[in-house]
Amino acid sequence: TLESMPSEVVIPNGYKGKKVTTIGDSAFDASSCDSPIVRVYIPRTIHAIAVYAFYSCLELEEVVFEGSGLLRILQRAFEGCTKLSKITLPSTVTVIGMSAFSSCSGITTIKFPSGLQSIGETAFEACNLTGKIVIPASVTSIGSSAFYGNTEGLEFLCEAASKPTGWADDWNDSGDGYSYPVVWGYTGN
Repeated sequence: TLESMPSEVVIPNGYKGKKVTTIGDSAFDASSCDSPIVRVYIPRTIHAIAVYAFYSCLELEEVVFEGSGLLRILQRAFEGCTKLSKITLPSTVTVIGMSAFSSCSGITTIKFPSGLQSIGETAFEACNLTGKIVIPASVTSIGSSAFYGNTEGLEFLCEAASKPTGWADDWNDSGDGYSYPVVWGYTGN
């Protein structure tokens, strides 16, 4: 385990002449850290945040991406980070994996980058998303119950004219016996 870790973690651009490109499996999950992480700074050299990378970091409040470069946030990367409320996805993100932000109850809004292609099964399950969320036309797949268990005020504005074939039938299932409302063909108006 990492001992006496500071509350802020800065991932370096490189180490011993090699570029740091991935935050590995379970790198900072709750079982690996003796001290809580409140804020993490991720450089533009990082292309992937691996499975369980920050799993159940209960004190994590903010993830700061220093530039664009991140492509993939893999399954369960931030699952259970209940205080996580400040995250702005870089414009380069194309994949959000299964349960990547599941049970991040501090998240109330999210803005997806225009090049996003895939949102995994239960990716934003049991967050506190509310209001209108724009799903870019670039999204070709959304997994089952991707937004399950959020607030009743959630509505989706989808830039696609109709549901793409790669989207699960229950992608917008609320978990309360209804589906969140969807507007198709959204153009920004």
